[in-house]
Amino acid sequence: MAGSSVPHPIAAVAVALLMLGSIGYGVYYGLEKAPKNRERLEQSLFEPYFAALSAGHIDEAWDRYTTAHYKQLFPLSRYRQHWQETFSRTGPLSKRTLSVANEAYEVVNRREYSAVRYQLTFARDYVQVVYEVVLDAGGQPRIDWAGQHHLSSSQTSPEPW
Repeated sequence: MAGSSVPHPIAAVAVALLMLGSIGYGVYYGLEKAPKNRERLEQSLFEPYFAALSAGHIDEAWDRYTTAHYKQLFPLSRYRQHWQETFSRTGPLSKRTLSVANEAYEVVNRREYSAVRYQLTFARDYVQVVYEVVLDAGGQPRIDWAGQHHLSSSQTSPEPW
């Protein structure tokens, strides 16, 4: 009997179907799910968050749009100082571009979140900021962590953005 170069044709078919399914889900996620997630985060969280900051309502932005974990990492005095110094140095926020909003999961503590990257453009500077967003008890997205992504490094340092 002639030997086959594929020892188990059923296994090869199963692997091919799994690969096609993965590609199909990737296309679905990229065309359907990811844009809806970005739109939902922009409208329900980041639009009012940046509007509050731009209007000078720094304390309100910290209070309304961040989690208890974020508040522990970045107490109000540090948060307020960060934004006041940022606006003083860079001028007002003139544009923001949401470039990435991916769902993520930490296996160890079973934490689900969205990893969101923005480019914030100010009158005299710009920064790349990464946010981790979780849903609160009412199902509303809230900022749970933030940091600046430095373009010259692969590191993202925690900062109260």
